[in-house]
Amino acid sequence: MKVTTYLTTLLSAAVLLSCMPEIDTDKFTNYTYRGEWGIPLVNSRVSLQDVLAEDTLFTIDPDGGLRLIYESDSVFGFAIDDFAAIPGQDPLETTVPLDVPSLNVSTSLGTIGGAKFKQLRIREGSLKLEVDNPTANSVDLSVTINNADISGQTFSINLTATPGISSQTVDVAGLDIDLSNNGLTENYLSFEIDILSNGGATAGQTVDLALTYEELLVGRAVGYFGQRTVAVPSGNFQLGVEAFENFLNGLYLADPTIELVVSSNVGLPLQLDLDLDGVSTAGQLESLGLAAINITGPSVIGNYDTTNILIDRTTSNIVDFIANVPNTILYSGAGIMNPQGETGTDNFITADGEMQVGLRIDLPLALRTQNLIFQQEIGNLDFGGLTEQTDAVEELTLKFHVENEFPFDADMKLQFYQNDVLTDSVLLDLFDAAPVDGNGRSTGYQITDEDEVLSGDKINRLLQADRLVMTITLNTTNNGNTTVKLYEDYDILVQLGVDAKLNYDL
Repeated sequence: MKVTTYLTTLLSAAVLLSCMPEIDTDKFTNYTYRGEWGIPLVNSRVSLQDVLAEDTLFTIDPDGGLRLIYESDSVFGFAIDDFAAIPGQDPLETTVPLDVPSLNVSTSLGTIGGAKFKQLRIREGSLKLEVDNPTANSVDLSVTINNADISGQTFSINLTATPGISSQTVDVAGLDIDLSNNGLTENYLSFEIDILSNGGATAGQTVDLALTYEELLVGRAVGYFGQRTVAVPSGNFQLGVEAFENFLNGLYLADPTIELVVSSNVGLPLQLDLDLDGVSTAGQLESLGLAAINITGPSVIGNYDTTNILIDRTTSNIVDFIANVPNTILYSGAGIMNPQGETGTDNFITADGEMQVGLRIDLPLALRTQNLIFQQEIGNLDFGGLTEQTDAVEELTLKFHVENEFPFDADMKLQFYQNDVLTDSVLLDLFDAAPVDGNGRSTGYQITDEDEVLSGDKINRLLQADRLVMTITLNTTNNGNTTVKLYEDYDILVQLGVDAKLNYDL
């Protein structure tokens, strides 16, 4: 219920005054009108179904009970470069005799986290060949990668080394490399260097050759990817629950759950340490307090594996997390690759490798509230001509009649502000909670009648206010100690009227 009835009351009084018949005030001196006017303002019945009709996050159970469900297929994720990364490589440097037909050289691929690759497909990258030729003539060489091919074709490059230093860079995208040396090892790189023309070099003359893989990105990999930490991409998302957006805290749900859904086609065990923090509209932060989550991944290349992690009151801080009434959820954290180390089972990843983390929040509205605060600010006040004659209303009596089927008590505090200074306030016992049965369902209506009298300075401070802050405190039946359930057919009848005693100088 939006409590802007004070404004409505005063404006209604102003309308009544403006409708009074014209009086020849010249016939009188110091004439003052005093009277009481009974003004009905509100006679309305509102159901919970009406309130939630526009909020698509609410669903209705078969028994009519309400629940709130928020789903996102992908809150954050990891991609191929997070798991299979190749650092910058040191050059393979060798001296090439010009009086032999060929030679073979080998080295190891540099890795991070102790990774041991057996198979690699290069998505992007290049091979740089640099030759220092001290002879007087050009030398023609051929460099072949012994354990690699592109689309089944052996990778080979010819280059001419002029006297002095020369270099050439070639694209190696699509290069498939067998780093296992026929199943004997890992991270193995092998090259054959053929001297096509030695430029008439004499016996004992040489050139220096440096081979360097540069900026390699993985397109496919098999092996052990190492034990290292990958960061969860930090971010946030909005729950977008309009019905709760102005609540501050104190909402205790009986059986809230959050389900994390991890979908992956990456053959890699991962220990996910995830931080989820809820932030309320008042800026209060509450952590969900999750334990480490272990993800195994699929065992066959091309398959997807789904891991479902149910988070409830026994495995987390979810009750206090929801009681903070978050409207923004922050996420961050880290994942540990291969937390058990090298187990003998190969990791794998393909070009479309990904690991996506989705989320489903399920909040059945079986709850209790202890001083649940709803707060709303009312600005841009306009009291019409009453601000120019603040003594026009001598006394206002607000008269409430409420027939409430909701299992909530409601108290309201309305604060008057002028130039950001609190000048006065009004306290109201709006309505009492309906009784409930053993299942927490309302068994009937609770009727409340309440009068609140405003007079004197309190009316004047209201008229001079430029901002109002309305704070409603809700408690479930039995002072917030009873768990109740919300059903779509709950409703409330509110009748509000005012007796306005006018004191108007004619």
